[in-house]
Amino acid sequence: MHVLLFSRIVTSFNSGGSSITPKVKLNSRQTALKATAGSTDKLKQFFTAGIVAFGLYATPWAHPSAALANDFGGLPPSTSKTTVGLKRNGVTAAPSESGLGLFVDKDGPSLLRLALPDANVAAREVQTNLELVKLRLGQVGFSGKTPIWNAAAADVSRAKGGLNKHFDEFVNDVPSDQQVRSQPNFRFCLLKSVLDLAPIVKCIRTQARASELLAALRPQLATLDNAIKEQDYPATAAAQFEAAENFAAVRELMVANAAAKAPEKFFPVPSEYDALPRLQGWARVALTMKPKAGGPTSTMVTIVDGYHAPLSAGAFVAQAAAGALDGLPIGYSEELIVGMTQPKNTAAAPLPVPLELYYRGDGEPTYGVDQDNDGRGSATQVLPFQAFGALGLSHPDEDIDGGVGGQFFFVKYDQGLMPPGRNTLDGAYTCFGYTVEGSDFLKTAKPGDTIAKATVLSGLENVKAGQK
Repeated sequence: MHVLLFSRIVTSFNSGGSSITPKVKLNSRQTALKATAGSTDKLKQFFTAGIVAFGLYATPWAHPSAALANDFGGLPPSTSKTTVGLKRNGVTAAPSESGLGLFVDKDGPSLLRLALPDANVAAREVQTNLELVKLRLGQVGFSGKTPIWNAAAADVSRAKGGLNKHFDEFVNDVPSDQQVRSQPNFRFCLLKSVLDLAPIVKCIRTQARASELLAALRPQLATLDNAIKEQDYPATAAAQFEAAENFAAVRELMVANAAAKAPEKFFPVPSEYDALPRLQGWARVALTMKPKAGGPTSTMVTIVDGYHAPLSAGAFVAQAAAGALDGLPIGYSEELIVGMTQPKNTAAAPLPVPLELYYRGDGEPTYGVDQDNDGRGSATQVLPFQAFGALGLSHPDEDIDGGVGGQFFFVKYDQGLMPPGRNTLDGAYTCFGYTVEGSDFLKTAKPGDTIAKATVLSGLENVKAGQK
């Protein structure tokens, strides 16, 4: 068994350096008809599917953009092209070393939303403007500062403008089987349903989800507007979070569509790692924490990112799904790091996981070489250790490619000790996600506290087993 040693967490400042070196011991109905059915049954199925699909298409909500056009002040025809891939241009405020523009982003959920790959650049602009509201008010200050509130209102106005201009694009960028209410995809689903009712049932359910998310934006943005006009920061922060999360969920659907068409652009893992499980997308994992001293449990919810750390996130989720994290104790708890012990059962992720770094501006991760030895000392990571509750993959000091069994640690980020943009965890260890709920537990976490239960809330279908 490896004895993992985490030897450093060094914070570097332009004027000098200070170091902190904790010791560390170191992701309804049956829908298919049998192929043996007779021709009469198939004919009946054809007409049944046709009737159902026609009914869907003929209803007033035949296309969500039509139903919501008035909500956003009318939707002009879309003129810009959808982009597929990892484009990083065209945003209202350009990504910086530490966040957006002049603003430092230290919020895990926001970092994740902004890290989503771009299936549509216009959608990123909407997301960026929504994120700027909170960053602007939180860092410039808001009490009695009417110009700052006016700037936040302008951010919301730009977000609305992007929705107005590109709404049809956004709808058309969700997976094709989620667009049963538009005529081209109505035909597609109808033809597919001749031999199988599953696609049309899926069409109904998934498009309903997309419509629900998009329809919810109107009252959310109205609430956000009103809160900004009243200069009510708590209400503004709550409304901003709801709208930003909602739109990010729509972008997740867009990325799923683009990734299905060109998976090699979104998950370009070298063939030498084919034996390792990987996560293709996001997954949400809840960790129920039990104090050693007794008392009530606490639940932390994490989101791990398989777009930028597919192998690290894949090992973590595979281990969680297999129950290998249940009962796992905290091995150490220092000023800035809370580290878990190595799982005894590594059957779900038995092979070492390499160092996995995704630099801003790159189109794929870099494997097997740390930032300093790669000559990229000034580069920054898409997923930085820059939020309280950031998740990192442990590895021995002498073997950066020796992460075993999904062993991980949490960072208790403190900007006074770890400057944003570049600290020496970034580029030396893999950050593969963030704690998005319940991170306060880490403030009092002690060695011996355990993960009573790890539960994969969503995204398990995005885990792909390694090839033997």
